[in-house]
Amino acid sequence: MDSRSKDSGKAGMVDAMVGVVRTRIDAMIPPISHLGKRLVLSILLMGGLLTLIGTSLQLTLELRRDWHEVENSLDSVRSSHLRSLTEAAWNFDSTQLELQLDSLLTLPWISGASVQFGGDGAQARTLHRGDLALSRDLSRSLPLVQNIGGREIEVGRLELRASPAAIYAKTLDRLLLVLVTQAIKTFVIAVFILFLVHHLINRHLVRIAAFARALPDECERPPLRLDRKHRDDEIETLVNSLNEVHARLCAAREHERDRRAQLEEEIRARTVELSVLSERLALSLEGGELASWDWNLRNGICTVDAQWTAMLGYQPEQYDNSCAGFMALVHPDDRVRVQAAREAHLQGFTATYRCDFRMRTQDGGYRWIHASGRQVRPDAAQPALRLVGVHQDISARKTAELNLRRVERQLRVQADIIDAHVLSRCFDCEGRITKVSSAYCQRSGFSIVELLGQPCAFNLDEKLPDAERATFWLRIVEAVGWRGEIRHRTRAGEPFWVRATITAFYDEGALMGYTEIAEDIDSHKRLEQLAITDELTGVFNRRHFRQIFERLHSHDGAPQQALALLLVDIDYFKRYNDHYGHQAGDLALQQVAEILRKELAAQDGWVFRLGGEEFGGLLLLNAADDPVAAGLALAERMCAAVRARAIPHVGNPEVQVVTLSIGVRVVDIAEDVSMAAIYREADLALYAAKHQGRNQASLFQVGATAGALS
Repeated sequence: MDSRSKDSGKAGMVDAMVGVVRTRIDAMIPPISHLGKRLVLSILLMGGLLTLIGTSLQLTLELRRDWHEVENSLDSVRSSHLRSLTEAAWNFDSTQLELQLDSLLTLPWISGASVQFGGDGAQARTLHRGDLALSRDLSRSLPLVQNIGGREIEVGRLELRASPAAIYAKTLDRLLLVLVTQAIKTFVIAVFILFLVHHLINRHLVRIAAFARALPDECERPPLRLDRKHRDDEIETLVNSLNEVHARLCAAREHERDRRAQLEEEIRARTVELSVLSERLALSLEGGELASWDWNLRNGICTVDAQWTAMLGYQPEQYDNSCAGFMALVHPDDRVRVQAAREAHLQGFTATYRCDFRMRTQDGGYRWIHASGRQVRPDAAQPALRLVGVHQDISARKTAELNLRRVERQLRVQADIIDAHVLSRCFDCEGRITKVSSAYCQRSGFSIVELLGQPCAFNLDEKLPDAERATFWLRIVEAVGWRGEIRHRTRAGEPFWVRATITAFYDEGALMGYTEIAEDIDSHKRLEQLAITDELTGVFNRRHFRQIFERLHSHDGAPQQALALLLVDIDYFKRYNDHYGHQAGDLALQQVAEILRKELAAQDGWVFRLGGEEFGGLLLLNAADDPVAAGLALAERMCAAVRARAIPHVGNPEVQVVTLSIGVRVVDIAEDVSMAAIYREADLALYAAKHQGRNQASLFQVGATAGALS
């Protein structure tokens, strides 16, 4: 009795497995007619798709080439007609312009042309040829520029239009030809492949399907054999697999019983493991301030945990777990976004459902919630049953993001203000300009395009010494920045003073470049210059004399230098004014100042008008090269230069021209001599020059001059 039950159970198991095999084989091998139709349709669709893609690429390339030819035709006008059109526009030759326009219409693709000449006022004239009412994408506007005396003057403007109609017609012909040829080719290939598939595969699949449906209940059956020449392929593998199924069916029941016992043991172990994981998950959610939810997509019930209701301030019994109840808590402005994110995930467009939105709390306010979750499907072919995930309160983060955006907007406004009102430039590590503010462009007259990529010394004042211009960037690099006052130049070549600060900026310790912030101090410098300049002669005044004298006297950076002070007086100048008048006296003062400035500038010195007809000179001399002799020689050259100018002066009894008397005092920088003493001693030397007959330079010598004067 037990043996019969055992055999009966084994037979039932075999029947079930045979049924499963038959069902799967029937699903894999549909009737030939249906397979053939789908095969042909698939080949046609794939061929059509490939044809469409290939045709699109080919036509796109050819259309681009045609467009390129049109652009080349438009650009060729610049070299072939522009000069003659410019000459005709300059000469107001309307006949020649009309001939040139007619000639342009003979070029390929050109459909219309016009030229405007005669200025912008009432004398402006315009000539048209062809059709100009086409897309501006197929156009060129070329200025007619005449070079007059090194200046380029725009005497007119040429407008060209090209017609796209020929391009589109040519493209359409190509499209029709390619589509027809490819369609014929695809159809022929589909028919041929269908014949091969039917002859090599379909007829054998029919026999295989019949064999699978006729699998007997007993465990013995002759193997399947097909009448085929080639047996080493996939069909033969399928035949062998079906023959092996029969042998495996017999051992399936015993294996199933052992597997069931094993699965039961695994289920018990997994149940314990899931219990532990569930407890661990609850602790993790609580520790991470996360609330879980489970949305049943079939009945619309959304189940939440106690942490979820507490997050919004509700009691569990106050929560409506329906879909409508959940969405009622979502802020009205966020509902569309929540639904869109959920549908995108359910339809497979996103791997995870994620969305940030606001939910109403029990007190009527709103809190920002970050939702994340995933859909639960029985398998990939079936629709989702549930959407499971967690909620996290991100209100604090959203508030911080809102504040950050507010700060960013403020920074952008400030950056715009800085760009409009602050002179600034940025340089790379090689000293090339990478960014320029609008304020700097407006002040300098250069455009951003003209300045980008130029070296940092590009628009420094050309009057600066070459050495200073050449080493400017090296000094910035060596000091990792720079601060000071320097002259820039405008696009028109006019210098202007700025007080600049150049600092380096880094990214994670790596030097990225330099930023310059500058202040326009040109007006201040002009006022400074006026404050230290004598209005009549243009040399420095007495106030600036004291400043330079103090600076040179306190100079301690070069101990091998000597300071020379020259006090200059025009001989018999009162007589000159009395005889020639004060206006002539002013002219004489200006000429003398010019000579003194030239002589002292050659020695890098300064000249000052100290008052009336008295001038002063200051310069530094090399202490190792007999500075006393050098200072005296300079004073004598100054006397000779004024005398050589031969400014008439009948009141000068000796030479009848304007002459100078100069007192010279040379003192080593290292000597402890006060400024007052140096000035007094130079004045004594001047007095000695006058006492000795004027028209000469006198050098102060300690003891000798004082004794002579006494």
